[in-house]
Amino acid sequence: MDTSKLKVGQIVQLQSGVYGCSGKVIRVGVDGVDVDMRYESRLEIWKFDSNGKACDSRSVGYVPQFFELDGVPSTYEAGPYVLAKAEKMPMK
Repeated sequence: MDTSKLKVGQIVQLQSGVYGCSGKVIRVGVDGVDVDMRYESRLEIWKFDSNGKACDSRSVGYVPQFFELDGVPSTYEAGPYVLAKAEKMPMK
């Protein structure tokens, strides 16, 4: 997914193999996006590169689980989360 087309406030679907969740975009930049996972009752922020693949998120407060390497949000079975799709943002 091309993250440059995302907008702040947009809801995105995340996927890692058979696992999925959603979050809200809180920052869009040339290096990628930050996604607020509090939308899904988590208390963390995940970072994604410009191609939509999860990357090291420790700088924004993410605490990796025991099976994750280098602070990348991922699952044991399928690896790093990726941005699967984004809902259209309503225009106001």
